[in-house]
Amino acid sequence: DTLVIESTYGADPEADGVSYESEIRRFAKAVTDVIERDGVALVPTFALGRTQELLNIIARLQETGRLPHVPVRTSGLGRAIYEVYRRFPDYMHPEANLRPLRGFGRVGDMWNPRKVKELLKRPSIIVATSGMMVENTPSALIAQEMVRDKRHGIFFVGYLDPDTLGYKLLNGGPGTLLKFQLDRRPVEVALEDIQWFYFSAHAPRQALKAIVERLRPRRNVIFVHGDPEAVDWMCRNAANGCMSFAPAAGESISLGG
Repeated sequence: DTLVIESTYGADPEADGVSYESEIRRFAKAVTDVIERDGVALVPTFALGRTQELLNIIARLQETGRLPHVPVRTSGLGRAIYEVYRRFPDYMHPEANLRPLRGFGRVGDMWNPRKVKELLKRPSIIVATSGMMVENTPSALIAQEMVRDKRHGIFFVGYLDPDTLGYKLLNGGPGTLLKFQLDRRPVEVALEDIQWFYFSAHAPRQALKAIVERLRPRRNVIFVHGDPEAVDWMCRNAANGCMSFAPAAGESISLGG
């Protein structure tokens, strides 16, 4: 009778036309461009799932010659979760084929600006949490030094909440003043190569609409997990003739008898 479904990309028509392979190709070119100008590519990632996915995409791109063979480093909780993935391969997709974690180096002490500056002297790829670049997390501490130098690149690969540092960095541009560390002064951004790639685990809106049409609930569709404009689009366009609901947190709704 009732289907509950997410709405995350309900307000994003561009997501409908993006393919996973095309994003991998675009990502490979962007990272290669950074390395060829002797820079470092920082990839902020979520610890669970996205870190492991991106590390293996990068490993495969290097193995097939689509990315230069430079050091790949990682930090944060994603490393610990990677080891859990490796320990239980029977629970994973047969084609996952995770690379040994020892193939990815450690970033080191990100709280020491001098060490971070040393790390950024030579081309490399860094995969670090948090994915939205929340202040005081590994990706933010590394970016704090990176944004001062135009050689580098920062590539986001997941959803960015508008209130987060990552969103402000992606949309601010050179000259923006941002705080990467809560107890330090803002840093003026000089870096220009800041991009977003569609590696999200959330489905685009046409795919969500197709799910509703395929499952064909008889009475109700409840749209959750989306910004107001995303939920609104789904309510208006994806209910497939059913009653549609977009309840706020804590709100009670009547689904009918």
